[in-house]
Amino acid sequence: MDTSIAGINARDLFPDLFSDPKKEKTDHGPPPPLPPPPPPDTSWLATGIREADPHQKSDQLRALVVVRTVHTRVIAQQVLEKMGYAVDTPLSEDQALQNLQLTQYQIIICEAAPTLNEVRLYIGRLSSARRRRIFYTIIGFQLQTLYNLEALALSANLVVNNRDLNKLEAILRTGLHDYEDLFGPLLDCLNGSTSSL
Repeated sequence: MDTSIAGINARDLFPDLFSDPKKEKTDHGPPPPLPPPPPPDTSWLATGIREADPHQKSDQLRALVVVRTVHTRVIAQQVLEKMGYAVDTPLSEDQALQNLQLTQYQIIICEAAPTLNEVRLYIGRLSSARRRRIFYTIIGFQLQTLYNLEALALSANLVVNNRDLNKLEAILRTGLHDYEDLFGPLLDCLNGSTSSL
């Protein structure tokens, strides 16, 4: 096998250095078009949780108050705003369902009125990945405040009797503290496992 480079010149060894860019353009035609951008990632539709919502600040706490009784709605809204939440208070069940579909809330307060059954059913059908990030409270005259067994039976995190609305902030803080103690480590673990994907 002959390994000599006799008869080979520099143009043969390094053709890129000696190529004429103008000549190459005419020989090969126009450059190929750029590929289109990829389609958007819609994998979040399976869970209903969009990690980065461009319309919502990630540090903004959001609450939904679905209550028909004006007095109860105003108290709940004032307490949540005092606690640092941006509060949505839809006036119809359809508007509440639309809000639930478009926004990730950290707290939802719903009245136990029969006219709001669709909202409560919708919350009950949320995927576990989305539901576990929501602190769901039901307010009603027949409920026993802070009764965890009753909350569990209603698929809620907290139940509040209307007669205790004057103590709503303390009740919510107690419920949120218990919720954080119970679910905080689980959510931290789940967030850690999904961030490494």
